[in-house]
Amino acid sequence: MPFVVWLAMTAVANTVVNVFIAHFLFMLFARGDTSGDFVGPPALIVVTLMLLLLDFCLYLGRYPRFDR
Repeated sequence: MPFVVWLAMTAVANTVVNVFIAHFLFMLFARGDTSGDFVGPPALIVVTLMLLLLDFCLYLGRYPRFDR
C-alpha cells in the first residue's frame, strides 16, 4: 500500500513541476525575465489553458473506450 501512495504522489508532483516549467518557459520567451509578469493576466490564462488541456487529456486516457 505505501508504494501505491508514493507512486500517486510522484505523479502529482511530476504534473505540478511540468506545469511550472511550461509556465516559466512561456513567460520567459513571451515577456522576458521580469518577475511581475509571471502573475499577470497572460500568465494566468496560459496556466488555465494548460490545466484544462491536462484535465481533458486525463479524461480521454481514463474514461472513454472506443474499441468496444
